[in-house]
Amino acid sequence: DEPIRRDETASVLTSGSVGKKGFGKVALAALFWSYLRSILALLITVPTAVILARLLTPSEFGIAAAARFFAQLAAYLSSGGLGAAIIRTNALRDEHLSSVFVFTTVVNLLAFAAVSLASPWIGEFYNSAEVAGVMPFVALNFLVVGSFTVPQALLSRDLRYREMSTAGTSDLFVSSVSACVFAWTGFGYWSLVISDVMGAVVKGSITSYYTRWRPRLHFSREAFRELASFGLGSYAARLLQHAALNLDNLVIGRFLGLTALGFYDKGFAVGNQLFQKLTVAGPVVSFRILAIIQEDAERFRRAYRKMILSVTLLGYPFFAGLIAVAYP
Repeated sequence: DEPIRRDETASVLTSGSVGKKGFGKVALAALFWSYLRSILALLITVPTAVILARLLTPSEFGIAAAARFFAQLAAYLSSGGLGAAIIRTNALRDEHLSSVFVFTTVVNLLAFAAVSLASPWIGEFYNSAEVAGVMPFVALNFLVVGSFTVPQALLSRDLRYREMSTAGTSDLFVSSVSACVFAWTGFGYWSLVISDVMGAVVKGSITSYYTRWRPRLHFSREAFRELASFGLGSYAARLLQHAALNLDNLVIGRFLGLTALGFYDKGFAVGNQLFQKLTVAGPVVSFRILAIIQEDAERFRRAYRKMILSVTLLGYPFFAGLIAVAYP
């Protein structure tokens, strides 16, 4: 089927095929693909964690965890919150998309340069020359993730959750397999750093292929302002979220050392990654639908309650399973 496009989205969703099926069925289909992705992530992540734990030392995990802080920062900050604004607005124009692309490209180029130049000070903060050495390569995540902000937002806006799940699972599969291969061949902590960038490139490439969107170097101040009011609020929220989720890594790496950070990252991060994949599925896949019905308070409330209930009922068995297999 042809994907839902730009300014046609609102009318198609309310009066077209989605309107006939109802948002409930669309949400169920979205949840199916999201949780299928989560199950596949579980089957990939746990064996990968076990294999890498046998191939790498705690110190090497610590170096990669210190560097990964900035890779995750790229994922949080690369869009400036404008990706969510693209999903939310019901009157999307091509100049919105080109303006977001130009803005994120400039911001991420500056971020890439800043992190690369700051690598000696980052290494000094962790008391590690190895961390300083990998930072310029890690900074590539800003360029990679930022380049694909618009295509990823368009997939979510068009409710194309099967394609989103395919891209996300491909990212995880490529990064996991490449990390194991590189670790087996003696790349050490570099295996984790390189695999993250490879996974991001694969995800972005698949996303771009599905949307077939072609970037244009056209910036409209008016179009940018229309998205910025919501986008900047989302941007601030993502900054706070990243700080809340990752400041512990900074403290441990700085004061207890990279070996301690390696143990902590392996003990906490694996479980937390699964937690994030399971619990964000409902809110992420429902965001576009909730944006469409935001003016209908009662309908919005019912949808939100169903979303929370489904996440809870589907998520708890997975968490019980994590408790059962934690020791082995």
